[in-house]
Amino acid sequence: MTKPAVPLTTLSEEQREQAQSRFAIIRPALEDGVTQAQVARTQKIPASTIQQWVKRYHEEGLSGLADRPTRSDKGKSRRLPLDAIALIEGLALQPPPRSMAAIHRQVTEILPSVEAVFSRPLGRISQNANWYKNRHSLAQKNAS
Repeated sequence: MTKPAVPLTTLSEEQREQAQSRFAIIRPALEDGVTQAQVARTQKIPASTIQQWVKRYHEEGLSGLADRPTRSDKGKSRRLPLDAIALIEGLALQPPPRSMAAIHRQVTEILPSVEAVFSRPLGRISQNANWYKNRHSLAQKNAS
């Protein structure tokens, strides 16, 4: 086990039953030499799920087979507000080109409600900056 084991007593009765049920499913793969693929087929469970359970069992023990707590922001939108997206795009397209860190600093100064501007949306905007510029310049050429 690589992670410190969570005592089974900290789990609810439902979580303990779930962990024991999952252990009963993966036990042949752990003890009897049955392949995980065979276990998945006989139990009609996706092989990736069996692999995940076996991995969690090896890392965390029996308590690792219980469902993990859900995210506290589950069901809430994690998208940036439209005004923040427009601001980021505007900053990314202005000459001279800015680094992602510089754009992040400017956005958080202007919109303090945006606690974090993730690199993934910024990276996508940065990668597409040339596409935006080319599209804009083509529209100007076509208009003239």
